[in-house]
Amino acid sequence: MGVGSMLKFCLCVLVALLVSPVSRAMADTNISVKKIQIITPHWEGQTNLDGSGLLFEIVQQVYNPMGIKVSHGFAPWKQCKDMVNLQNLDAMLCVFSKDAQRENQLIPRYPLYVEQTAVVFKRASIPYWQGIHTLDLKRAVWREGVDYHAQKPLRSVLFSQWHEVDTQEKAWHLLNTDQAEVYLDALMDLAQYIKQNSIDMGLYQKQILWKQESYIAFSNSDTSRQLIQIFDGQIQKLFRSGKLEKIYQKWNHPFFPEYWQDQNTDKTKILTK
Repeated sequence: MGVGSMLKFCLCVLVALLVSPVSRAMADTNISVKKIQIITPHWEGQTNLDGSGLLFEIVQQVYNPMGIKVSHGFAPWKQCKDMVNLQNLDAMLCVFSKDAQRENQLIPRYPLYVEQTAVVFKRASIPYWQGIHTLDLKRAVWREGVDYHAQKPLRSVLFSQWHEVDTQEKAWHLLNTDQAEVYLDALMDLAQYIKQNSIDMGLYQKQILWKQESYIAFSNSDTSRQLIQIFDGQIQKLFRSGKLEKIYQKWNHPFFPEYWQDQNTDKTKILTK
């Protein structure tokens, strides 16, 4: 082999070595996704055991038209988080952006749901509501994994103490027995529990504290990045066609269109750190 031919051969080998990792990376990201596996706690009206509910219907309307089969399972919050973080499953419902960032999970540009956070308390213990600082020096309870004390709207509130419990029943027990003065939870979950258990709200008062975007949170993988891209495109189609609002109306939940409008999207982003 002549010198010129040898140089050409070496150059080809060098180019192949340099290009092959890039080619492999491109191949890895060009995944043809046929299914999405979701894990979630059971929330009545949102993620019903029969596969119906607000959140399940939105996810199905996003992925089914793209030929992607949606499968789901149920688990407590911490187990959902662990399974997604270990990439055993694709995604979990529903996660705040900062919580996803802390867990190295990925979220889409647009939310799945806008959650309203509320507080319930006995009228006898707090006869007058004067804003969020009415919670100062109060004994609070909420469900584990939410970390309300670290949420921005409550950072300036000085609870005398707070407890985390794993069920609504335990939270209501602490409230009823005066071991806690205030109980914080998602408005939707509070309303559902109150209705199912015929709680006499003449004894209690309920106040909405804030609303916040809640996302479908994905494992940190190339498959997830493709699923996220699909989600953002499809949720916008649902929004612009009016179908997203109709789904909310079907399940009797308030709809806040500003969270899916383009001018709102600079508030959130895909998290990669």
